[in-house]
Amino acid sequence: MNRGTLWLGLMLVALGVIFLLDQFGVVVGAALLAAWWPVAIIALGLLAFTAGASTGAVLVTVLGLMLLVGTLGIIAVTFSLVWPLLIVVLGIGLLSGGFGSFRRPGPGDEAVDQFALFSGYEIRSVARHFRGGSLMALFGGFTLDLHEAQLAENGAHLQVTALFGGGTILVPPGWRITMSGLPIFGGFSDKTGQAGPLPPSAPHLHVDVLCMFGGVEVKLHEAAQRPFQAAA
Repeated sequence: MNRGTLWLGLMLVALGVIFLLDQFGVVVGAALLAAWWPVAIIALGLLAFTAGASTGAVLVTVLGLMLLVGTLGIIAVTFSLVWPLLIVVLGIGLLSGGFGSFRRPGPGDEAVDQFALFSGYEIRSVARHFRGGSLMALFGGFTLDLHEAQLAENGAHLQVTALFGGGTILVPPGWRITMSGLPIFGGFSDKTGQAGPLPPSAPHLHVDVLCMFGGVEVKLHEAAQRPFQAAA
């Protein structure tokens, strides 16, 4: 499952359960949310860690924990303390090269698994049996260049999450592109502009997208868009 979809789904389920319990008088929903909302930030940090993010995941998780102990009244955490902490978090992230993953995939890797927070990344693949993987960008962006790659025999499946960010996937002509997902104040599109139907044997890339206040597009690599020029 798309990591962004998982995170958003868990948050929505939690909200729904809280509101239901509030309706039955079991809990006071507003008070519960006021005390426990930083759990969403902690969950995002842990999700980034499972995706291979290092500095960003740790800092976001620590930030969420500090906010949580403040909302629970364990220590006094005020806005005057939070905003300098946010600046420190952003500064450390920039000095460490952005809130990206531990390891960037090599050009020959058959799958990708990348996360970026307040940063961006570019991946170029020349894999002979590319299978897909997971891409996530939060307040950032990405470019995945597949125009020199070959897809696995059964095709490839990419899970893409763009929250307050966006991404571009570059492909060669002749690939069959299908896209599905959930756009929330955002969108995704196939801009390859393939002319005419492709044969059933054409390499198939499916992109499953969750985008919120952002966008994801698949388009032909610029090398495939240039008109042919005969040698003089």
